[in-house]
Amino acid sequence: MFTHGHSQVISLASVIPDERITSTELLDEIDSFNRFGIKNNWLERTTGIQERRRSPSHIQPSDLASDAAQIALDKAGLLASNIDIIIFTGVTRDHSIEPSTAHHVQHKIKAVNATAFDVNNACLGFMTGIYIMDALIFSGQVRYGLVVTGEKGFSFTQRAMDKLKTSNDRKYFDDLAAGLTLGDAGAAMVLAAKKSPDTGFMGFEFSSKGEHASMCYCGDMMSTGALVTDMTNIFKAGQKLSIEVYTRLIKEQLQWSNDDISLYVPHQVGKATFKIANKITGLPLNKMPITVTTLGNLVSASIPVSLDTREKQSGDKIFLAGAGSGLCAGHAGLIWG
Repeated sequence: MFTHGHSQVISLASVIPDERITSTELLDEIDSFNRFGIKNNWLERTTGIQERRRSPSHIQPSDLASDAAQIALDKAGLLASNIDIIIFTGVTRDHSIEPSTAHHVQHKIKAVNATAFDVNNACLGFMTGIYIMDALIFSGQVRYGLVVTGEKGFSFTQRAMDKLKTSNDRKYFDDLAAGLTLGDAGAAMVLAAKKSPDTGFMGFEFSSKGEHASMCYCGDMMSTGALVTDMTNIFKAGQKLSIEVYTRLIKEQLQWSNDDISLYVPHQVGKATFKIANKITGLPLNKMPITVTTLGNLVSASIPVSLDTREKQSGDKIFLAGAGSGLCAGHAGLIWG
């Protein structure tokens, strides 16, 4: 599904916790060699993830989101009272049911005039939040919108480790291994209506394939309480879907060439992300911000954090390639303004 873009990025910010946890430390803690015959360098060797960050236990997802939001507001020269809507897009939330974490963000940054709500779409959450905010801005209901996330991804890693410490079943390890890749981060983006047709979001392409929903899941009544992933098959299905979405947007709608693109920013789950991205796009690695090796899979924060790490010039054409379990993909073409 293609839609034209109507908003531009006013500011972007991210926050990264200080504490580092290496992949070797994780596998040593679960005694992976004696339990599963897996050397302690396996996770780093197969995923490329050397380490990830963990926030203190008292820090909530709304704290990570609020810290990033305040930085983004300061960059934009805006007061929190200028914000009309806050959309929180994280998988991890302050409360599993209610209230929405967006309301905690609203209170913490004192955005007294903002309507607040959550949007959950797995790792595609932040891209989905942008997509919704863009439509609200086009409708005239929003002058300034704030899309935020706060991911305590390491909580899933800890859950997987606790489960693996009670098992010697290699199949069980394979099912839970993706949960060992996750890290913590916060991100925020302030959006407003375009000032020029040649800046901001130029278009979005979103697609969902619900037949693949069972390939990655967490939290249903029958689950282990940890993230369960069929890594081999979800990569295959995800690659096929990404090719379809990328081709429709980049070639049929935006009509951008490889030379046009300054940055290609994919959702990052491991080093295979970039092998797949290169195969799909033909773009060199130096056009792809790589954060997964030192930060891990940041869930919905992956794209905004990665985008925030790179210098951007006015007029740069940036391609955002989001993906998430479901299976879903959401891509966007952005001209930095």
